[in-house]
Amino acid sequence: MLSDEKYMIEVRELSAFFILYFLQNLSPVPNLQTETMKFNLTILLPAALLGAAQVGANCVPGKQEEVVPSYEVEYQCNTFRTGKLHKDIESIEKCADVCKYANSSHCSYSPKHKQCVVGDANGEYKPRPGVYYMKRVNEDPFPADDEEEDPFSDGCEDDFEACELEKDALKASLKTCQANAVSCGLSFTDAQCPRDHTKEVSVRCKTYKVWCGRYYNPEGAKNTITGLTFPECIDYCSNRGWCAYVLHNRANICRVFERKVTYTQTPGVVNDEWKCAVKKL
Repeated sequence: MLSDEKYMIEVRELSAFFILYFLQNLSPVPNLQTETMKFNLTILLPAALLGAAQVGANCVPGKQEEVVPSYEVEYQCNTFRTGKLHKDIESIEKCADVCKYANSSHCSYSPKHKQCVVGDANGEYKPRPGVYYMKRVNEDPFPADDEEEDPFSDGCEDDFEACELEKDALKASLKTCQANAVSCGLSFTDAQCPRDHTKEVSVRCKTYKVWCGRYYNPEGAKNTITGLTFPECIDYCSNRGWCAYVLHNRANICRVFERKVTYTQTPGVVNDEWKCAVKKL
């Protein structure tokens, strides 16, 4: 059985044969009608022969070719795969471009009609004379030594490693902070008078010097809070960067000061009702 391509070639060859036979058997008596027919047939004959030659020359079944960059195909002739039709496509290269950007491995082109079919993955094969069917050749998705295909070639790999190092450092810092938070907990015995007079105590990991029965000028407190124990009053100060020292009395009144005082200077006011804690800045 003849293939579609060979069949089309033989049809054109037979057509050319009958044209020649007809020319040879025209009436020898010249007239206008006969001469017109001879002229038309002499034009059709080369076209028929050229058409038969072109089919064999241009479409070679099994031939592989990179029609456009990064789109290598294998040709089959006189058949196509059903799919989406695109009209007014000027060349087989433009058709291949359409199929490439549609990410289709099945591409068909008809030069005569300037039509391109982007084949569906589930499409059907159908015969069609004069159509080029292009099946995309599978390519290695990870070509060896291809620097341009490296997704980290623009420096992302270095950034990723730097982020990983920073993440590890933050995790270590978090563990340290969590450990400090445990060790820097608040206790009601962190500062006591008269036991801690002139001594340094630590409340929430902040160092204070305690003065029992002595304090600085009580005027100008920034905040006054009631109901706090002496350690809680100091803790209130520890949580505020602006706080420099506190005054506290037996009625649990806490006065918080922003005014800076000398850490080692002995307070000048004497009163057993009050005690003072100065932050070591």
